[in-house]
Amino acid sequence: MKIGDMVRLKKSGSIGLIVDKFRRCVPDGNPNGDFNIVHTWQVQCANSVVNIRQRDFFKVAEIIYEDR
Repeated sequence: MKIGDMVRLKKSGSIGLIVDKFRRCVPDGNPNGDFNIVHTWQVQCANSVVNIRQRDFFKVAEIIYEDR
């Protein structure tokens, strides 16, 4: 998945374009100072913007066209 790919949202059936990717460092909750990297994709669908997390991506959307 990368910027420029077209996706279809499974719940609503709308088609959108991945326009941005965010990367955040989130603490894992243990006191030893470790963290996890969380990726989020921003999808533009018609007049709305949907943010989809990496772990939920294939539950929420499917890729219909990959930009090469």
